[in-house]
Amino acid sequence: MDVETLDLLSKQAELEGRKLKNYMEHVLKQKAEDFELSEAHIEILSKRIEAADKDLSRLTPIEDFYKRVERAL
Repeated sequence: MDVETLDLLSKQAELEGRKLKNYMEHVLKQKAEDFELSEAHIEILSKRIEAADKDLSRLTPIEDFYKRVERAL
């Protein structure tokens, strides 16, 4: 983080009577709590999960991998 941003955050923390680290944690927690998933976000995440599941289904089980390696040796 650049010095200017840290200075601004330090001033805000001081105004609220907090230490810088505590203030930053407080702000991040507020942002996280305020975050709401929209229907569009949910749809995008669902598609990504489905794609990941399809990719995982193409993986070779570890037991089969070991069998192939043993045969190759």
